[in-house]
Amino acid sequence: MSQYSDGIYHDGAFYAMNLLGGIHRYTIEGSCATRDIVLKDTLPYMAYNMYIARTTSGDFLQIRRITTDTSEDSLETRTSDLEVFKVDLEDQQTVDVDTVGDDSLFIGHNYSCCVFHKGLPWAAAQPCLFH
Repeated sequence: MSQYSDGIYHDGAFYAMNLLGGIHRYTIEGSCATRDIVLKDTLPYMAYNMYIARTTSGDFLQIRRITTDTSEDSLETRTSDLEVFKVDLEDQQTVDVDTVGDDSLFIGHNYSCCVFHKGLPWAAAQPCLFH
């Protein structure tokens, strides 16, 4: 059984990212659930701070949040970097991206998504937000 770091709902199916970067699609019809592997595992290690999102153009994104501890005694962590990858389902790989174009990326513990921000100056100035 897989452990998942994040999940989204899109076009009638649930998409879940496992701790090795793979994406599984769960389709539920009545009382029956079907699981398909849409992206094989992409990482040689377990990543607990990974997120999945869809861009407004329909591409999947794999987002890795790099964190640092503030001190040995504290449970608080800080985000030191975000690595964003476009998922290429055909070639079964991820491709590093420098920008999400006219989208703003909202990632968090409850849900991650991309929102079209053209015409919203506050969103264009800060294209990736963690909530």
